[in-house]
Amino acid sequence: MIARSSRGESVGNHPWRFGALVAVASVFAASCSGSGPIAQTRPPATTTTTRAPTTTAVYQTLPPRVAVGPTGQIRVNTGPVIGKYSPLSSPVGGTVIIGGRRLGSVTKVTFNGIPATVSLERPTKLKVVVPPGATTGPLTVTTPYGSDTIPGFVVT
Repeated sequence: MIARSSRGESVGNHPWRFGALVAVASVFAASCSGSGPIAQTRPPATTTTTRAPTTTAVYQTLPPRVAVGPTGQIRVNTGPVIGKYSPLSSPVGGTVIIGGRRLGSVTKVTFNGIPATVSLERPTKLKVVVPPGATTGPLTVTTPYGSDTIPGFVVT
């Protein structure tokens, strides 16, 4: 069945072939406006893609974990990850080497809550001196983006 407009024009032969739904929509539009079938629009034959300009601008930092670049790209900064440390126990004044990821922007290292001195800082390695007053407990590495803790570091 081909639907007809109020003027007797065929409105059911659309190239999109949505069947009865298009025909009903066309008849409804024609009867409401009296203007005939719904005009169809097609995308242009060729399309162009616009790319964002290349830039070397620094990311604008929002809350500590999110940064937005100059062209709108978003980067989520995650906290440090302690992979391993050695030795497993140390006396006060001893050196502990901490290995892991995202350790380069460390703001604080603590032994059971007592702040320690960092003598070497690299993205994957820290050298830390066990502070006076430190006791057995968690070893925590803190950066602006978060912290990671290993429970049970033994101070001898």
